[in-house]
Amino acid sequence: MFRFFPKVSGIQDESGKTERMATTNKLLNHLMEGNWELALDRLSRKPGDIQERFLFLHAALQRKAPLKVVQVLHEARPEAVYHQEQTHSMMALHVACERGLPLEVVRYLHEKHPDAAKHPCSGDMLPLHLASVSHACRIPVLTYLLAAYPQAMEVKDSKGMTPLDYIEHGAHPHSQILFREFERGQAFWAAKDLYDPSGPLCLLICERKWDEALERLLKYPEEATIWAVYMEKRLLPIHFACKYKAPLNVVSELAELHPYSLSLTCQEDDMTALHLACQHGAPHKIVKLLLEGHDEVASHRDDFGLLPLHIACANGGSVPVIQALLKAYPDGVSTVDSKGYTPWVYAEASSHPHSKHVLNLLTK
Repeated sequence: MFRFFPKVSGIQDESGKTERMATTNKLLNHLMEGNWELALDRLSRKPGDIQERFLFLHAALQRKAPLKVVQVLHEARPEAVYHQEQTHSMMALHVACERGLPLEVVRYLHEKHPDAAKHPCSGDMLPLHLASVSHACRIPVLTYLLAAYPQAMEVKDSKGMTPLDYIEHGAHPHSQILFREFERGQAFWAAKDLYDPSGPLCLLICERKWDEALERLLKYPEEATIWAVYMEKRLLPIHFACKYKAPLNVVSELAELHPYSLSLTCQEDDMTALHLACQHGAPHKIVKLLLEGHDEVASHRDDFGLLPLHIACANGGSVPVIQALLKAYPDGVSTVDSKGYTPWVYAEASSHPHSKHVLNLLTK
């Protein structure tokens, strides 16, 4: 592991020569000292201070400059995002990831130079490696980098280390959460946009065009395995189907083509298809289908500690639905969520007509 700390006494220009100008260039002084207001004022009055230098942006990122400063520096010298400093061959995106800057800065730099996510610096380290090494790096930044270049999770640096190796061996403070995100795999992070014309299955499901969706499935069964992104959340076709109340024949076909999907969680509160079905009032036949051969999903808790049983009780699940969930996971009746509530509490608070019958079932 290494860390990059530019010399305060100077920065390097594109010719690779070091210029000792920190004491003579007021803008650089402000950036080195983290005086962001003074730096912005200087840039507005004398933008020429930066025109002949590339690494002002790198120096600012090293001092964890806010987004506004990064934007102004980039506007003054757009080429800076492509430039590599000489010591460790780092581009601006590498520095931002290594220093643990927030998502808004990382996203801005990546949008200005998307290929930087694929470019290694010294030691064959990608931005994802550097973010994984840095304990200061936020979880949203790591997941953003995974989505920007999913193949990076398998890339080894010159030491033979993948980004996940650094998280594991470096005792990252959020290692458990990050393990889960990496375990989702490349296919998850390479999800297509919902409106991508090359994979319209999920869009047909969201538009409730059931006949067309079924026809598409029969023609292109592989699309049952393709993740789609909507509102920055990744879901499989079966997740969308349960969310948008697809009929039994559509859900059945999706489950048959990709049975493993019944156990996979989406990015909507880490819910399974069963959670989504219970949340949106799926009938007993669909809940039973989702449980067949996959009883373990009845014991999965989402990001709020909720079982499918909690959600069904809160959203007016029918007595047959509650019975099926209890049969799959009897201990669910006494399981508490992150607030300490059992399913009984949610059923009691529900205004659905059959809630009394559900309460009696839970009591028994």
